[in-house]
Amino acid sequence: MGDKQNNDTNSGSESESSLSSSSDGDMEEAQETKLQERVTLLNRQLEQYPNAYDLYTELIASLKQLGDLDQLTAARERMNAVYPLSPGT
Repeated sequence: MGDKQNNDTNSGSESESSLSSSSDGDMEEAQETKLQERVTLLNRQLEQYPNAYDLYTELIASLKQLGDLDQLTAARERMNAVYPLSPGT
């Protein structure tokens, strides 16, 4: 009878850890969705304010977090067109 209680306790721990990992995945997905929405908003703001340095830096940081290399490269090129690096740097 004591063995059955141990098995019940163990299976409870396993289901808790699987719930934990699925909720971690949900949090990551929610964070990614939030970042994508932020990127969309920043791009819209940059259309209105193309010289807003802080918007570029926030956009680039958000795209880095998302791991979207194509959009990241495009954002860096857009920023470089407005704020070119001086030659030699």
